[in-house]
Formats: sequence, structure tokens, C-alpha cells
Amino acid sequence: EYDIDEHIAKIRVLYKEKCEKMISCLEKNLPEGCSITHPQGGLFIWCKLPESIDANVFSKELVKEKLAVVPGSAFLTDESAKTSCIRLNYSMPTLEQIEKGTEILGRCIREKM
Repeated sequence: EYDIDEHIAKIRVLYKEKCEKMISCLEKNLPEGCSITHPQGGLFIWCKLPESIDANVFSKELVKEKLAVVPGSAFLTDESAKTSCIRLNYSMPTLEQIEKGTEILGRCIREKM
């Protein structure tokens, strides 16, 4: 009934646009001391925060700003371990939400610094 190859081709274009938008916005909005990955595929960008920021605590604080991120500790064997990495997803938000979310993220990082 459905053309899976056509569907994959369409979502590849969509996700590429969203990925490029998020990278561009992060590079514009994140303060010095942060770094991001430039993925070749997938749906996520990893962000390394300044070492002084505990991603476990910070991710909970971001929820108050209506911004959801996944702390890097979720991918460790010890989820209570301190980490300064967060995972960002660009598949669900709109381009406008990506822009707004990266502005909020940048502001919150600056406030923590």
C-alpha cells in the first residue's frame, strides 16, 4: 500500500533541514565553552556544556522553561554520575520551536555560568 522508499526520501529531507537549523541556531546561541556534534545521520545532537554545569540538575531546571533535554548520564551505566553532556532531539520540534528552544538553552547556560 505504501512506498517506504518514497517516505524515507521525504523524511531524510525534512530531518536534514531540521538538523541544519538546530546546528545553526546552537552555534549562534550557545556561549563559549559549549560544543556540539555535527551528526551524519540520526535524530540527535550532543551538546557538551561547560564542566561547571551538572547536566542532571540542569536538565531538570530546563523543564521549568518548557525545554526538554536528555542528560548524558541516561546513557551511562551509572545514571547518577555527573556529566556535562546533554542530548538534543530535532525530529519533533518545528523550525520555529528549534529557534526558540536554542535561544532558551543559550540563555539558561549563561545564567548558570
